[in-house]
Amino acid sequence: MLLFFVMVGVEGFSQKVKIQGKIADSTTKEPLVGATLVFSKFRDTATKFYATTDINGIFRIDLEKGGYQLQARYVGYSSIVTPLRANEDGTIGTIYLAELALTVKGVEIIRRIPPVQINGDTTQYNASAFKTNPDANAEDLVKKMPGISVENGTVQAEGEDVKKVLVDGKEFFGDDPKLALKTIPAEMIDKVQVFDQASDQAAFTGIDDGNSSKAINIITKADKRRGTFGRIYGGYGTGERYNTGATINILKENSRFTFLALSNNINEQNFSVQDLFGIGGGNSRTRGYRLPSEVTDFLVGPQNGVSTTHSLGMNYSGNWGKKFKITGSYFFNTSDNENNQFLTRTTFVEADSNQFYNETSLQESQNFNHRLNLRLEYTIDSNNSIIATPRFSLQANNSKNNLIGKSQLQSEQPINSLLNNNGASVEGYNFSNNLLLRHKFNKPGRTLSLNIGTDINNQNTDRYLLSVNEFYRTITTSDSIDQITDIVSDGNTLSSKLTYTEGIGKKGLLQFSYELNKTTNETDKFTFNNEQGAYTDIDSTLSNAFTNNYTTHEGGLDYSYTIGKKSNISVGADYQYAILDVDQKFPSTVNINRSFTNILPNVSLRLALSKSKDIRVRYRTRTNAPSATQLQDVVDNTNPILLSTGNPNLKQEYNHFMFGRYRLANPEKGRMLFFILLGSTTQNYISNSTIIADRDTVVNGVVLNRGSQLTSPVNLDGNWNMRGFIFYSFPLKAIKSNFNTRSGARYSRVPALINNQTNFSNTTTLTEQVTISSNISEKVDFTLGYSANYNIVKNTILPQLNNNFFYHTASANLTWIFWKDIVFRTDANQTLYSGLTGSFNQNYLLWNASIGKKFLKGNAGELALSVFDILNQNNSINREVTQTFVEDTRTQVLNRYFMLTFTYTLRAYKTENKEENQDMQRRYDRWKQRR
Repeated sequence: MLLFFVMVGVEGFSQKVKIQGKIADSTTKEPLVGATLVFSKFRDTATKFYATTDINGIFRIDLEKGGYQLQARYVGYSSIVTPLRANEDGTIGTIYLAELALTVKGVEIIRRIPPVQINGDTTQYNASAFKTNPDANAEDLVKKMPGISVENGTVQAEGEDVKKVLVDGKEFFGDDPKLALKTIPAEMIDKVQVFDQASDQAAFTGIDDGNSSKAINIITKADKRRGTFGRIYGGYGTGERYNTGATINILKENSRFTFLALSNNINEQNFSVQDLFGIGGGNSRTRGYRLPSEVTDFLVGPQNGVSTTHSLGMNYSGNWGKKFKITGSYFFNTSDNENNQFLTRTTFVEADSNQFYNETSLQESQNFNHRLNLRLEYTIDSNNSIIATPRFSLQANNSKNNLIGKSQLQSEQPINSLLNNNGASVEGYNFSNNLLLRHKFNKPGRTLSLNIGTDINNQNTDRYLLSVNEFYRTITTSDSIDQITDIVSDGNTLSSKLTYTEGIGKKGLLQFSYELNKTTNETDKFTFNNEQGAYTDIDSTLSNAFTNNYTTHEGGLDYSYTIGKKSNISVGADYQYAILDVDQKFPSTVNINRSFTNILPNVSLRLALSKSKDIRVRYRTRTNAPSATQLQDVVDNTNPILLSTGNPNLKQEYNHFMFGRYRLANPEKGRMLFFILLGSTTQNYISNSTIIADRDTVVNGVVLNRGSQLTSPVNLDGNWNMRGFIFYSFPLKAIKSNFNTRSGARYSRVPALINNQTNFSNTTTLTEQVTISSNISEKVDFTLGYSANYNIVKNTILPQLNNNFFYHTASANLTWIFWKDIVFRTDANQTLYSGLTGSFNQNYLLWNASIGKKFLKGNAGELALSVFDILNQNNSINREVTQTFVEDTRTQVLNRYFMLTFTYTLRAYKTENKEENQDMQRRYDRWKQRR
């Protein structure tokens, strides 16, 4: 019914043709992203039609047949005006614009550039509207922009995690947005675009396939697209602290190369989630069951503790001829990490017998990681193309963990304790490749594409465990464990998807698809006890060998309809048939075979209310199969009083997800407003079942001493997640600054079993964030921020354990370049925790400062003296709330040290004289004479 009313309101009687073209820089031939095209009718100049270019500089527009005056314009470039006759579908080729240099008797003419614009589904920020210091990088710049934040190693835009950073439409360092932003100097950025990047398949067919991700595209300044730039630095300080590194960028007309390296022992890290493979091998609390979302989110970013890191990275993008494009990156790092940690956990049991667990641990790890990402695009002709995206990573990790743990009741009566020494050596690799073959027929809208995917992974783990455990009863008893464990895991996924689209009328598009996926995981885990000095006795209760096969067949039908100029609605559904086959070979032979059938509907609506207002709504459903670890029915006893195991009887999850966004921009006043709402619910949610033994017992063949815990995954219904944000930004003209605020609320309802009773953990989180960032000049750059977070936790079976806790952070940083190029930098962060456990309630101030002097030609050199944690108050505290427990953790951090650092900045840009596109101008002059 909604679709009917929307269709009725649009004009559909005029005969229209499809026009396509490209806008590019006249010198570099690089595409101009976000350029504006204005089409005015010859006989009715008041009637105008608009189009903007995408990340490839391409524009598309439907026009009524007839003659038009076409004006192409782009900020900082001379406009081009040319006649155009639209009689049939076609392309008008490439229009080249020349950079504009406008002066009057030595006085530069400055036009006010709006800080934010909305171009279709893209939010575009003009970098010149946000002032930064000369040494700032892209991260420093984007943090000033409304709706973008960088926290705990994660880049977020419009409430979603950013998965990729592009530079002039080309991938930069694969899936590591934080590394990409730190590498690019702010001074070379012209515009920053935030958009939902469609998959290659969806970009080709024009129908959303649900695989879009939030991306940032950085458009560089035309005069900084050729040359060599970067910086080299080295510093040494007290406590034998050091920090060295280099970033070099080499830009040519058709290629770009970036090299970076670093070595330090001050926790400066360039890690993505791939680099953390295998880290924490001795941490049993995250073994064998699903990690809470708060933990998995934190994994994208640096480790806890103190790290010594050595990294090397390279990125290349180029055009090899007119038909072949290549983008690739290689990254290597090695790190040694030391982490002293203290935690306290409260587990929900019963009103009079809640358990408290305290643990002190010293963890050490060495991690090695290589990763290679490539994107190869070959355009055979105007109707055929091939895209290949191979990825390879190789990892190795060695870790050891010494811990002391103790459990007690609410009455402080001790239950058990352990002295534990465990470690692991992990090696593995992952290779994946996606091959997309695309064909476009001569009839508009008719396409055929084939997507073939491959994923191969392997992981080998050798683990050892030495543990002495005491159990306090009427008579104290103890036991000891001396074991080694070998784990071999091999997995592969083969997938294929065939997609056909057909144009329906002038504005409709119909898509048919069929997809086949098969995933196989083979995991063997064998544990051996030490018998008379030899590890020959296999422990069948801790060993398992099994194969897991998961196969899906999925057929889909989708319909997309274009509404007006920039609006679109699509609806569709997939029918999925899935088979889960688990085949256990040891310690007994067991086969489990189950099948599932599901209907997976989807709806997507993009509604442009005006040039500055739009609405985006998405609803999708999907299924999620249990992982190999969750299915493996074998105990992990790394911590003998906190055991975990898998569950071969798990079912697949069925998830509903909805996203809504309203954007409003006022470019003239520099104001920006976002409303964002996200929600999801999951049927057969894979949660945790925790058995806490109140006496010595046996559970599913596992011996549990009094006070010990056994956690395993189970399917439960009733999982909900809702998040809402309001972003608002406007300029504070009185102090030449930008004001950004983000208000948000989150509600989650997570089910779990505790001693076979269902508990719903309901968490409501209220957040407020305010930022004032300067826009005064390059010599004075400051940011003031305040962030507050209030959490309300309620549990259904134990309301007396409901908990409210609060933390806030107030921050300020300043960079001031003054007399004779003296540079003063300082930043301070005050953090307050309230409502945590005992000594975890903290109020501390982390204050850093440096003083430096710029010298050499062009101020290329700088010598600076820095002090970190002036007040020696640095701390690291984290609260984790799950369905079954609340845990507070204090982690080792770096404290006060001094460092002297020399930095050399390289700036060698090549500039050339810019010329107008004389051919286009001559055509315009002849057209005027004829009129």
